[in-house]
Amino acid sequence: MKFLTRRLFDSVQTDDQAAHQAWLAADRSYSAHYRSIHPVLPSTAQSFEQSFLHDAVVQSVHHAEPTTLALEFDGTNCMEPFSRGTLTFLGVPSRDISPGAVGETWIYEEWDTAGTGLFELRVLLSRTELRVVAREIGLQVEK
Repeated sequence: MKFLTRRLFDSVQTDDQAAHQAWLAADRSYSAHYRSIHPVLPSTAQSFEQSFLHDAVVQSVHHAEPTTLALEFDGTNCMEPFSRGTLTFLGVPSRDISPGAVGETWIYEEWDTAGTGLFELRVLLSRTELRVVAREIGLQVEK
């Protein structure tokens, strides 16, 4: 995470007003960054709804092919609850996912560009983080 870091997230779990102000400043910086890159993100990344997966729990991680990645979620705790969801990444040249990601809760995500036709998705999970660079992303949800 570049903006909404683990350190900042942990610090706002207290009543420290300075920490809350730092979090809000980081959120504003990220929002400005996201607005600036949104037009150049691949179309499938542009259509992904920010924070839709907040509070979803990672159920599994599948590497079906070397350049394909699928994350399955339980979304019953999300603001717009769903029973199961699958986030699929195609054209994946790079990924960094801790084996401990299964069972963790999705907290925040950050989008970035990663070269021509590629995007980077960074996710702050309850205990770790994940990072995926890909060409396309898709979300399937079962209500």
